[in-house]
Amino acid sequence: SASGGHGRAAPRGGGAEEGVLPWRPGDADSSRFKFLSVFAWQARKGWDILLRAYLREFTAADGVLLVLKTRPFGLSEKEQRRQLARVVAEETGYRRPGTAPPVRLLTARLTAPEMARLYSACDAFVLPSRGEGFGRPYLEAMASGLPTIGTGWGGNLDFMTHENSYLIEVEGFEPAAGDSVASFYDGECWARPSLEHLRCLMRRVVERPGEAAARGRRAREDSAGWSLTATCGGLARELDRFL
Repeated sequence: SASGGHGRAAPRGGGAEEGVLPWRPGDADSSRFKFLSVFAWQARKGWDILLRAYLREFTAADGVLLVLKTRPFGLSEKEQRRQLARVVAEETGYRRPGTAPPVRLLTARLTAPEMARLYSACDAFVLPSRGEGFGRPYLEAMASGLPTIGTGWGGNLDFMTHENSYLIEVEGFEPAAGDSVASFYDGECWARPSLEHLRCLMRRVVERPGEAAARGRRAREDSAGWSLTATCGGLARELDRFL
């Protein structure tokens, strides 16, 4: 793969155990239930909601791990890690060292086969996005057979249902935050995924492995209809209707 940065940011008061450490598929975390999230680093993706939900719902004793596969969105990796560490510090600073659940950061650019191995190395996918035009990481996770947790609003509902995924309730809508690098959201509104419902869904996929596996199988089946071959075939049929 192309070279990429890895880093660590330890929150104040939490100790090194709660630091955000680098991770790669194959690291010695096989006994942990691994949540994966894949996104560009911007407010729209809801990474702050995800991190707060995970850190509030779980402890180190739960045997879970959150893997964040990110790419900077107009920000340096240093700034990305700084923002991440700030939220971790806010959520874990009051805890005894070693009691918060681990978070791992993966910032390297990966090839398509490496991404496929990453999905396969994890147990569930989660992304509480505030809005998606399509939501390709959701579809990639579903095609990999992962139980997938996503926001119950947006373009991803074209292929995500209550039968093939876990949909996060939306509490309402709010003005889009003005990212310094994403000012094109100014004046728009986006969804506010429920942090509490996200906590419940993350706990559910951990504690109900049979149900989660069945939903992952359904996700894999349903995602086949959205492959490039299937999509092009459908487009060709639609064009034939007008020719």
